[in-house]
Amino acid sequence: MPAPSIPESAAVFPLANAVLFPRATLALHIFEPRYREMTRHALRGGAVLCTALLRPGWEDDEEGAPPVHEIGCLGEIRDLHETEDGRFFFTLCAVARVRFRAFDQEEPFRIARIEALPEAEVPRDGDTRRETLDLVAHYAAVLQLLNPAVSDSLALGTGLPLEEAVDQVLMRLDFDVHMKQRLLEDADPRGRCRWVTKLLGTLLHTLQEQGRGEIVLS
Repeated sequence: MPAPSIPESAAVFPLANAVLFPRATLALHIFEPRYREMTRHALRGGAVLCTALLRPGWEDDEEGAPPVHEIGCLGEIRDLHETEDGRFFFTLCAVARVRFRAFDQEEPFRIARIEALPEAEVPRDGDTRRETLDLVAHYAAVLQLLNPAVSDSLALGTGLPLEEAVDQVLMRLDFDVHMKQRLLEDADPRGRCRWVTKLLGTLLHTLQEQGRGEIVLS
């Protein structure tokens, strides 16, 4: 499906424990009344909305509009299902990293003026290919040690471009969400790839030496 155009503004869904990367997807269950209204607003305006990570201390203003990081991700709503009691289930398919320039509305949900953030171009050469294969191999090895019965298409496939491979791995890894935010803010997918490959190498060593690790796959 063709990607939707980037709107001048979009609703913003704040998240406490997840970061969406620009070539990945996120399954969402919308149940709070204000975010049901947010979803209906998004569906009337192109079926796109943004995700944003809440800043530390958000618990002090959970019912209001606690601050969020200024860089998030715009996504398209797909596979929508609305329940009889008005809740929504859908998949948010990322379109682009965005910066929140200003908030035109704070309550009952945020609407932000946004700008798309370009990323560094990744060359299609042998070095990039080797880095992609290295990332996927590390991910597959960790996955095999953590749960040999799990089958994961990313772990088995080697044809993904570097940008897509690293963003999908990041969505599957469960580690500090604020570090994920810093990686989202990095405009160089290749830099993200190298950081994650190093992280997976450390985890692989831990699993091999101790049989367990603090970082897990989701």
